[in-house]
Amino acid sequence: MPDQQQGDKDQDPNGQDRNGKNPNGQGPKGKRPIDHTRDASPPVRNRMNAAKGPEFDDNFPPGYRFKPHDIELLVHYLRRKRMNEPLPPNRIKEVHLYKFNPDTLSEKYKPFGENEWYFFTPRER
Repeated sequence: MPDQQQGDKDQDPNGQDRNGKNPNGQGPKGKRPIDHTRDASPPVRNRMNAAKGPEFDDNFPPGYRFKPHDIELLVHYLRRKRMNEPLPPNRIKEVHLYKFNPDTLSEKYKPFGENEWYFFTPRER
């Protein structure tokens, strides 16, 4: 019985260990945790994506939407861009916005967003 008690101290009263699993590997309520990565294949970079630059990535998994919050745009993208630091994978294009009609932009960059697009553009017009 002492061995049983030693093992029990790493479990909560519901019989779950620190990771929320019970001894048979099941999560809370007797259900196995869903492994979303099990059937997923890794994204493949093609030549077209590589030509877009190391900071641009359109190999996000199905269902992924690039919708960063304002603070995330400032901290993780704009600040890094300004400091010439590597950017995390993103869907932000570098475009001279003032050279295009908005309708032209939305049509040209339709694959890069759904009603919202993100661009880096020079400040001068």
